[in-house]
Amino acid sequence: MAKKKTAKQKTVKAKAAAGPTQSARAAKQQAAKIRRLLDNESTVDLGCELLITLADPAVYEASLKGCGVDAESGRLEVSRLFRHNQEWRTRALIRILGTAPEGCSLRGADLGQLDLSSVQGQGSSGTSSQLGDVYDSLLVSLPEEVAGFTNLKRLSIDNTLIRKLPGSLAELTNLEYLSVAFDNTYFSLAYGSGWDARAFLTTLPRRIGQLKNLMELKLSSNSIKTIPKGIGDLASLRELDLSGNPLQALPESFGNLSKLETLDLSNTSLKTLPDSIGGLVSLQSLNLSNTSVQHLPSAIGQLESLKTLHLPETIEEVPKELGHITSLSRIEMDASYDWNEEGSDPVARVILGLCRQILATEQRR
Repeated sequence: MAKKKTAKQKTVKAKAAAGPTQSARAAKQQAAKIRRLLDNESTVDLGCELLITLADPAVYEASLKGCGVDAESGRLEVSRLFRHNQEWRTRALIRILGTAPEGCSLRGADLGQLDLSSVQGQGSSGTSSQLGDVYDSLLVSLPEEVAGFTNLKRLSIDNTLIRKLPGSLAELTNLEYLSVAFDNTYFSLAYGSGWDARAFLTTLPRRIGQLKNLMELKLSSNSIKTIPKGIGDLASLRELDLSGNPLQALPESFGNLSKLETLDLSNTSLKTLPDSIGGLVSLQSLNLSNTSVQHLPSAIGQLESLKTLHLPETIEEVPKELGHITSLSRIEMDASYDWNEEGSDPVARVILGLCRQILATEQRR
């Protein structure tokens, strides 16, 4: 008698409805098929690997791996979302997972990691029609149903066309990692400057401060201009990447991020930093490269944990309080100065003084 395959070896395939003109009724029937497949896997062991593939490339391909009930090992990956009715299909998949039977390990409430990042398209060049296909293949909105994943700890939504995150995201109070970044470099090289004409994430939910357990927030290369004051309530935040956004100002509440260790503000439109930045007492790395910042507030001298500081070429004044930071061991600058004439430039004079101070500290150790 042939040995029965384990759950990890099982591969389930469902045929997609033919043609890009699939009706809503056919789409619902397709969702029902997937649900029945999941129902049939109700005895799947922990740590299972279940692959659901929809054969028609006009639909999508979803890969579900490590579907354990333990939030640490639970993982869902939607590797591709193709252009045909992809928003509805994402919602359908999430609804299915959120209502899986009791015995099934694919329960939304137990899901620990969710990856909805979507990048389709390869090569170093592409025609306008190819560019349009890639645009149409990317996720454009995050379903409200995601809020049902109450134990979710990691959520990745990189390389999408999402412009706004739902307010219900604030209900994911166990979330520790959130990434809504975009790889502009890749798409610019592959498809030209046409990518710059598209607006990506433009705003953050006002209630984002409710994510009390969030430790990493990655929002690079989007279209964010303002940050809600609620960001100051992210009491556990340790890493924040806002690089590559047309960000113009930071709220005063920013200084409440007392556990923040890494802050990347490079390639933004910032001209000033709030005086409250002195409250970032745990900050170790601050990147201001390619910004329009001209002056640093004297409160920067309160950053007692700062080790690395990257200054833009627009910097005109560095406060003497910067010299109070005994932990500072690395200063990087976009601009070049005539370091042999330190008396002719106030920035060069202060930086040289800091360098001597750092060197003296190292020699004493």
